[in-house]
Order: sequence, then C-alpha cells, then structure tokens
Amino acid sequence: MLTGTTQTYVVDKLILATGGNAYRHTGSEGDGYAFAQSLGHTVTALGPSLNSFQTSHERMHALSGISFPQSALIAKDGKSFVGPLLLTHFGITGPVVFAFSAYTSFESMETNHPLLVKRKPDHEQSYDYRLRILQEAKSTQAKKQLGSILKTHFPDRFVQ
Repeated sequence: MLTGTTQTYVVDKLILATGGNAYRHTGSEGDGYAFAQSLGHTVTALGPSLNSFQTSHERMHALSGISFPQSALIAKDGKSFVGPLLLTHFGITGPVVFAFSAYTSFESMETNHPLLVKRKPDHEQSYDYRLRILQEAKSTQAKKQLGSILKTHFPDRFVQ
C-alpha cells in the first residue's frame, strides 16, 4: 500500500526512479539514493561506468579522429574486451572502452598499473613474422615494404 498526499494506492510493485549523480550540474546530486535507503531499500556500490579514458601520450592525442574497428582492451585479471576504439584529443573512447570501463569501474588505474591497449588485426592473417624480418633489414626498399604492410592493417595517418 502506498499513501500519497490525497490518496492511497494498492500496488504489487513500485519502481523508484531516483536519478543518478553523474551530472551534478543538472541538479542530480545523488539525493535519490538516500531517499531510497530511507525507505528501506539497499543501494549497491556506485562506480564510474561508460567512461572514456584520458591518456598522457601527446603523440596519441595528435592522432585524434583515427578509429580502429577491432581493438582489444585487457583488464588486470586477463579478461579481454574487443570492439571499435577511437583516438581522441584527450585519450580513447568507443564501444570497447565503454564495456571495459563498466567492467573495471572499481579498479584503480595508475601509472604503475596502466591500462593495456592492444590492437587486434581485422583479419586472421598473421603479419608479425614479416614485420620482424623487415625491421631487421636496413635498406630503403625494406622501409617502403614495411610501410606498405602497415598500411594494410592501420589507417595511413597512423602509419605516418
């Protein structure tokens, strides 16, 4: 039974939509959580989720706008998330980053415990051996071949 200011309601279920506290500038300051608790509800631990990540790599920031359809982000426990990733003027974002941030919302990420970002090829062909051989070669021809191979796996601006 739910009693309002002018009426009493009999309900089987009640959904309490309290808002969040992610956008404090909009007035959503998390007051709804205290309200729900005062009614006897349990509030689970809150953590940041669906976030982009800032990076300190200025060279990567200069590549803002480059996207990779298949990238992997690997959590400290080894769980891998694969999907599209976008380089931005401040770091990385995209669906794979959002999935990763939800999974790791309670983990600390610090300089001595960084986030590992790994590029997965868009196809199964392994090119590591060819790249290793070309990297060992010092000729101008080998450098041109290396650039050609990289351009089949990465955007031109990234290879440059």
